[in-house]
Amino acid sequence: MITYFQRLWQTSRPSLGYRTNNEFLPIPVGTDQSRYGISLVTMVKDEAHFISEWIAFHAIQGICHFYIYDNGSSDALDVAVQNSGFAERVTLIHWPSFHMKVKILAHNHALASFGSRHRWVGFLDVDEFVFAKNGAGLEDTFANFEEQPVLSLPWHMFGSSEIDVRPSGLVIDNYIKKSPFPPQGERATLLNWKSFVDPTAVAMMNIHAPCIDNLGATLMNERGQKFSARLRRCSSFAVSETLQLNHYYSRSEEDFESKISKGRAAKAGLETNEKRLREVKQAIEAHTVVDVSAQGYSNQVRQALCHSDVAMRNCGMAS
Repeated sequence: MITYFQRLWQTSRPSLGYRTNNEFLPIPVGTDQSRYGISLVTMVKDEAHFISEWIAFHAIQGICHFYIYDNGSSDALDVAVQNSGFAERVTLIHWPSFHMKVKILAHNHALASFGSRHRWVGFLDVDEFVFAKNGAGLEDTFANFEEQPVLSLPWHMFGSSEIDVRPSGLVIDNYIKKSPFPPQGERATLLNWKSFVDPTAVAMMNIHAPCIDNLGATLMNERGQKFSARLRRCSSFAVSETLQLNHYYSRSEEDFESKISKGRAAKAGLETNEKRLREVKQAIEAHTVVDVSAQGYSNQVRQALCHSDVAMRNCGMAS
């Protein structure tokens, strides 16, 4: 029987056709010979303070376009996008909470609507920053993975770095304490992934892993090892050799409380969500090491933002 979600998916992507097997998965996006570059998809709610830095950080590394799904922001998101210095690369989509799986639907809407334009589409949140560890840029680095339909990157989990109140300055400068990578033993629950996909090769996108043909939710690391999403906590797959994905899970204590109050876009239940968030933060901060590798991009980000008085104040640059 086709589930309610599958019917929603069918109506959101009517022109692409559907498989006739028991999976009821849609056909991947068709190949477009003119597609180019790496794009990012994100969904936000009241993240205007942070999004300028997030856009600039990734744009200077070669991300060609950003598809930002606005889940009911009330903090002048459009102004913040202008402050990034890369507004011409941004498409804003109004995306209200019309269904509890609103984030999954946004991901698949992006694949259906924009996937044919790009070689790679990545799915990140605004508290997640990906970068090439050797400074080579993302497009050059992704060229090493041309044979892969998916590139899944494991989280490096950062906590509050003992900061109580939201500071001025960049996220990548302020938060430098993370849980050791890869997480082992009891900390293995901290291990999760975000994926970049070849839109022509995937049938459906979940939060962390795409569905590839009939394989179900599948991840693939930098070494080309393919594994089921059920094995995502297995540290032997956690490879971070050329790319690093920093997840600034809590930012300051003030920001963490705000994160709790907003709830979770992927699932309902504020009480359950708060318990989960606090447990994860506690696990991150139980033992930390210093990692400043993302700061190699700080000066370039500041230069990109320096035209905007608002962005300068957020980055601690204004007089």
